[in-house]
Amino acid sequence: MAPHPGTVGKGVAGWGDAGVTVPWNLHRAYGDEWVLEENWQAMRAWIDYLKAHSDGLLRPAEDYGDWLNVDDETPKDVIGTACFADVTDLVARTARLLSKDAAPYEDLSKRIRDAFNTAYMDGNVRIKGDTQTAYVLALSMELLPTAALRSAAADRLVELIEARDGHLSTGFPGTPRLLPALTGAGHTDVSYRLLEQSSFPSWGCQIGGGSTTMWERWDSIKPDGSFQAVGMNSSTTTPTVRSDSGCTRTSPSPPRRWASAPSL
Repeated sequence: MAPHPGTVGKGVAGWGDAGVTVPWNLHRAYGDEWVLEENWQAMRAWIDYLKAHSDGLLRPAEDYGDWLNVDDETPKDVIGTACFADVTDLVARTARLLSKDAAPYEDLSKRIRDAFNTAYMDGNVRIKGDTQTAYVLALSMELLPTAALRSAAADRLVELIEARDGHLSTGFPGTPRLLPALTGAGHTDVSYRLLEQSSFPSWGCQIGGGSTTMWERWDSIKPDGSFQAVGMNSSTTTPTVRSDSGCTRTSPSPPRRWASAPSL
């Protein structure tokens, strides 16, 4: 948020990244390079900030993390470093589109990914924290260098979902990427099971509770019908199912085209 009001976090992984992700997604939606050009200096400055406030390209464990997850907290340094790699890659893509020098950002993105794998991946292909969101981010942000690692991570994600009887546990950073990560890894059946789930926590549970929008909390209205804490309980908040979770997705290049990819 600019100017900073002093009442919310700053430099926060996911939230602070909006200075990169919003212009990028506006470009994807409308095909207008002006929004990228207009925000180019700010996008570069954000990457400079992240780099300067990292240790060996690993971001500190701070701020919101996997906000409002379901008793499945992902280490905040894992989330921060994953987001650092992802937005750096987006800035590299932006540079290429604007005919600017992408090489420094391509190199930085690769080095962040290497640091992520060295620091957070163990010999048993377990990501630090071993949570649904950890694997979702690693898969959807293309952090894992080999097909074997990606397959093992996807299998572990499925195991964690099955361990919760077919339920998700993801918060704000993980949830929008969950279904695409599963379908992209060949686990469409698990993606549909989550989408069709009706007991807590699930989208279907919200619909069953009378919701016509996605709640801020998975239990904004609790399973017993009572209302969650009034201090922070929006009944209409950020999208939690991305457009590419089922049949269609926006094509990253060129923009304003749609790719039909039914997952049945």
